[in-house]
Amino acid sequence: MPVPNGSELGRVPSCRTFPVGATGRSSVRHGPPGSRATCRSPLPVRPGPLRLLLCLFLVGLPGAAEPPLYVYASVGDNQWLCDWPPIDSPATVDALFDWLSRTYRAKRVYWRGEQDCMWLESYRFRPENPRYHEFCNDWLRHLDGEVGTNRLAVAAAKRRGMEMWAWDGLFEHGAQGEAGGCGSLPYGAEDRLRIEHPEWRPVDRWGQRAGAGPIELCYPEARRALVQRYVHHVVDHGYDGICFYTYVENFRQRYPDEFGYNEPIVAEFKRRHGVDIRNQPFDHAAWATLRGEYVTQLLRELSAELKPRGKKLGMCLRGDQPHQPQRWSATRQLTPAAGSIDMDWETWVKEGLVDQLMVYGGSDVKFMTTELPAACRPRGVEMALLSGAPFSAEWESCRQAGVRLCTVAARGYGIDHPSTGPVRVEDLSDRDWTRRATALACAAEGTLKLTPEQVAGLAHDPAVLVRREVVRTLGAIKAAGQVAVLEAALSDPELSVRASAAQALAAVHGPDSAAWLLAAVPTSGFQTKQEAIAALAAMKQAAWPALRSSVHHRSWQVRDVAVQALGPSGLPEAEPLLRTALGDRDWRVRHAAATGFGRFRSPETTALLLKALGDREAAVQLAAAKILGDGATQLNAEAKAQVLAALEALFNGYGEGSRRTDAAWGWQVVGSALLACGDEGRARLEALRTDKGDRRLAWWAYEVLYVKQSPYGITPCTEEEAEAAHERYAPEFPGVR
Repeated sequence: MPVPNGSELGRVPSCRTFPVGATGRSSVRHGPPGSRATCRSPLPVRPGPLRLLLCLFLVGLPGAAEPPLYVYASVGDNQWLCDWPPIDSPATVDALFDWLSRTYRAKRVYWRGEQDCMWLESYRFRPENPRYHEFCNDWLRHLDGEVGTNRLAVAAAKRRGMEMWAWDGLFEHGAQGEAGGCGSLPYGAEDRLRIEHPEWRPVDRWGQRAGAGPIELCYPEARRALVQRYVHHVVDHGYDGICFYTYVENFRQRYPDEFGYNEPIVAEFKRRHGVDIRNQPFDHAAWATLRGEYVTQLLRELSAELKPRGKKLGMCLRGDQPHQPQRWSATRQLTPAAGSIDMDWETWVKEGLVDQLMVYGGSDVKFMTTELPAACRPRGVEMALLSGAPFSAEWESCRQAGVRLCTVAARGYGIDHPSTGPVRVEDLSDRDWTRRATALACAAEGTLKLTPEQVAGLAHDPAVLVRREVVRTLGAIKAAGQVAVLEAALSDPELSVRASAAQALAAVHGPDSAAWLLAAVPTSGFQTKQEAIAALAAMKQAAWPALRSSVHHRSWQVRDVAVQALGPSGLPEAEPLLRTALGDRDWRVRHAAATGFGRFRSPETTALLLKALGDREAAVQLAAAKILGDGATQLNAEAKAQVLAALEALFNGYGEGSRRTDAAWGWQVVGSALLACGDEGRARLEALRTDKGDRRLAWWAYEVLYVKQSPYGITPCTEEEAEAAHERYAPEFPGVR
């Protein structure tokens, strides 16, 4: 669930789905305090996380001569990040479409929420990554199934005469557990099609390691399954069309041509060119073209199903490299993480397979004003540009060429405030909720002078986004005298208001605020829980009495929040509570306790973590293993020897015949912990790699040592380096687990 980033949109804020970075800022022109202030939002001055819809709140609407906008809504991001505009209730969904339609005259919305629906129907979520599992399996399932956010969104758009297109990743089908991209292992989700048909995963030239993200489209059965899925979601759920992006969100791909050597591709390439691409030099461009032909075939088959039903099909292109898949900004790589696949957009246009091409990333003006129109206009294919500055004069030549501007429903992307025009104090009593919300937002920015009492006066406003802006503004201006208002907002009927109140209490709080936060956790949803963790950690000593008592609370969620806050709090008193929590009856609390020990180093904690390696839950074992590996080089010789022995014993449990629930990926965590122990850990892995007694362990040791991967980013290498390492170090391959 990512959002556009700097490299993808061109001179716009960087962003990603779950990891966060620096925050983009908008500039404001304003007069003296209390006067009318005109807010405008040019491109942020530095990269920042894509605050996808929240801040649709903040910019002046361009002149009426501007054509209506298209808008991209990366819904899952809103449902993760409290700072983004909420999409978690009938009221918040309706408010989003209200301002998109009424304030910015948006005529089409690309809705990524349907991707979440596809995940819920077709993916497996790994419980060993508790944060992601709670988000996907619990929170998203609640929002889609019980609240009905996607259904509500389609209805809200139709009421306003707006088109709704589903938005999905053509190559984004999750990943195997050992792939990085979710901040910690395992990778949180994977398409059941990849799990049930491992042969459909892209494979390396040796037929040993699988790529993460794509389903290889050379298999007709795979294409058929995907076409059925897309037709079901577009037609049965009431969308007008579907548009695909082409990046993937994981860190598996180390070099462009690493994966894509599946048997049908190998056989077809040999038939055409007489070369076996697995072991002979070959034309890499011809290979990418062949893989791209299967993409085109999927579009043929999908278009043939959608067109008779009156549904449209769109594809995203990189403006600077339109024949390559897009890049995911988190990789910080110039090469696409989906691999080498030719995006033959000219054929898509000539055959009438697509109704729209959306330039998304690498926004090359020359391409958009010459080559793209020359191909698209004669065929009636719509052209669009996803831009972070949709009203900028720099796109005028693109507009003249017939390119429709699309922006992101987020702060810093040209449509920031719920209303436009001059802002004044009197707007607090305006009948239009967008005016009230905008006045509060400008007060939070410092561009409109309001007293804390004036802000708090709207705490019971009937509009959810006004109440939400009240608590956000009170936090921003550090209104210490209004803490009671923030605490009361933790009981608001709308979950988004509760989450924002929790966030605000990190900045301004009273002696009872921590207790209020913890009391709100069991009934307030994923976002409030995450904000409560951060706020409690920020409160430090002020939160200590509530944290101490909550470690024994009857609700596992309250205990989990308290324990997750203990480590980041840095309080010396936290260590004894973490020790207690390591024996909690709920494994998620034990997992949080083991992770929290990363902030504390002592012989006692080492002994406890060693004991946790024997926990009955794999996730707790792995959390303990990681923390032990991270601190191993700081231990004395005796303790380090104990850690090495324990980690090696745990690693041995992933050998042939392993019945562990994490047998296919947990070795990566334990092996990396061994490697982090320094020369002694490396030596033990080398001994396992060369031991012919267990081929599976030998292979895992080889991967840890010479096919390096990280949960936090790509570990790049060249094709030549990968081939040399495989030739020199790879043991006998034990087969796919």
